This record gives sequence, structure tokens and C-alpha cells, in this order.
Amino acid sequence: MICRVLIVDDHLHALQAIRLLLQDEPRFIIAGSARSGEEALQMVTEQSYDLVLMDIQMTGLNGLQTTRLMKRSFPALKIIVVSVSDDSQDLYAALQAGAQGYLIKNIETSSWLGYLRAIAFEEGEIPEDVSRQMLQTFQSAIRSESVEWEKTLDFTQREMDILEEVGRGLTNRDISTQLFISEHTVKNHLKSMMQKANVDNRVKLAALALKMTRKSHGN
Repeated sequence: MICRVLIVDDHLHALQAIRLLLQDEPRFIIAGSARSGEEALQMVTEQSYDLVLMDIQMTGLNGLQTTRLMKRSFPALKIIVVSVSDDSQDLYAALQAGAQGYLIKNIETSSWLGYLRAIAFEEGEIPEDVSRQMLQTFQSAIRSESVEWEKTLDFTQREMDILEEVGRGLTNRDISTQLFISEHTVKNHLKSMMQKANVDNRVKLAALALKMTRKSHGN
């Protein structure tokens, strides 16, 4: 399986660095690069891409604005916002804009590739260090009064159990061990939960878990 990648960054050295990084995974084909949000929007109308790596800070249309516009026209397109910042509000805003994920530029190469594989090919799990960093960032966002995520969901008790473990940052394997069920069963439950919650990735489920825990504690 091949993944056609569009890199969007207004800094040439950043584009080159991402190109070098992706060379370690032959299934990622760099099909294009753009130096602005406006250029990226034009490119996705001219040819097909599977994954967009989107810098969050750009002159003109920034990464969040470009992501919203892309997802409006191409909802199936997978977008990962890339930033030098681990600001919780940036992460939350990226996912709210429709991005499937958020990566910090200075994390280890192996974690970068592991995360991209998990998103692009839906294989394996998000690397533990990336998952932990995202969870910590979301915990900070959830504590902020500016972040609201209110949902009424018809989760089963088993799904609520799994949601709690997702909120703690456990992997599928850890959850299966904790709840005495198979990893396959965990994955099936997660798929069902994402459909019910209308979210498209595990990180958003973790945010929902933290929000529901905060609400149940009356905070």
C-alpha cells in the first residue's frame, strides 16, 4: 500500500527535513510540496493525495485555516498538523479543524514514522511517547475553561470501561490485559465508540474521556 503525501510548510529547510525523514519509509511517496496554504489548496484540487503534513504557522492562510478549507472540500483526506509548539490549544484547535493528528517537529524520527504509519495505514498503534505527550497536552486543554466538549453518548458499560482506559493513555494491548478481553475486541469497541461519538481518532476519544471524567467530578 502506497501513501501519496503533500508537505505544506513555508520554510524550505523544514520541507527538506520532512522529505529526508520520509525516505526511511518507502510506502510514503512525496507527491508534492507547497510553501503556503493557498498553494496547497490549489494543489489538492489538481491531483489526489492520501496524507497532508500541514505546518501550523504560515503567512497568509495558516495551517488551521487551510485544514478547515481542505476538509470542507475533501473530507476523506487525512491531515496531520505539524508544529514546533506543544501548546494545548493548538492541538485541540487542530483536531477541531478536522485534522487526524498533531505532531511536534522535535520528537524522535522513529516516533514520527510510527505515528504516520498508524494514521496513514491504520496499522499498529500510536507510539507510546507520542500518545503520552498528546494525552498530557489534552489534559491541559481540558482544564482550560475555553475548551468545551459536551456530548450525550449511548456507550455500553464495556465501552465506558474502555473509554476510561483510553483516557489514562493505555494502549490496546494494555486495555485488553486490564479488562481481560482480546485486542481484537478492544479495536472493535473503539471503532464503535468513534462512530457513536462522531470522532475519527483515538486522541479525540481520550479528550472525550477526560472531559466526561471532569464533568462527573463536578469540576
